[in-house]
Amino acid sequence: MIRRVELTVSTFGWISMSTLVPLVLLIFAEGMRKARHLVLILGLVYPLSLIASQTTIYLRTGTLYVKYLTDFPIFIFTDIILPFLVILIWHDLKEKTSPKVAA
Repeated sequence: MIRRVELTVSTFGWISMSTLVPLVLLIFAEGMRKARHLVLILGLVYPLSLIASQTTIYLRTGTLYVKYLTDFPIFIFTDIILPFLVILIWHDLKEKTSPKVAA
């Protein structure tokens, strides 16, 4: 049952990262500055679900399942680089939209 929930959350997370994050960035570009908070939230669902899934697999089998990264190198981009880029984009938006504090 835990594995099913993790896979469901992972699927939602992937859809979130591939579809909802770009939509939120478009909303942000149209002037809704508070939408930047959603970038981080929606962008972290997928990598956090992968961490939870990997932890469950490790606890059940005693081995990490990371061979898929070398078998299918595209997953290096989708599972590692893309979440990192989303965090960098969120951080950049945060820096540009936060009010400057007078020194």
